[in-house]
Amino acid sequence: MAQLVSRVSGAIYGTLAVAVLLAAESAEGHTYATTVEAASVTLIAYWLAHGYAHGLAARLASSEPASSTSLLRSLGREAGVLLGGLIPLTSLAGCWFAGVDLGLALDIGVWTAAGSLLVVELVAGMHGASRVRDLIQDGVLSLALAASVVFLRVLLH
Repeated sequence: MAQLVSRVSGAIYGTLAVAVLLAAESAEGHTYATTVEAASVTLIAYWLAHGYAHGLAARLASSEPASSTSLLRSLGREAGVLLGGLIPLTSLAGCWFAGVDLGLALDIGVWTAAGSLLVVELVAGMHGASRVRDLIQDGVLSLALAASVVFLRVLLH
């Protein structure tokens, strides 16, 4: 269960990392290739930073010496970051394949990310035996995260 929680947590971060990049991206002067490349590099850098930071914190807490094994273990635990980022990246790639205008594809990528954040909260709410008040409170927070990405896209474009 702890591994699932870590992956869901990482997936939210990965989704947000790519969504924020897509929200800030402009189709003007860019191509699908450069946009996918930038989003992929951003996602990988975020995953490496996330895995490294968690691994470092664990080593400091346990006085475990640094090793490639502990780093790889930490990166493996944080693979959810990559999975979450694949959600908006896949929608962008699908738009590319379908010949959709890049500007519209960026909007679709942002909306896909926002929707996935809401779906994760809905699934989590249905999985747990939370009170209705708690579900609403968590739903509002999830909605705020999703809306912030959409708002960023609107604000910058």
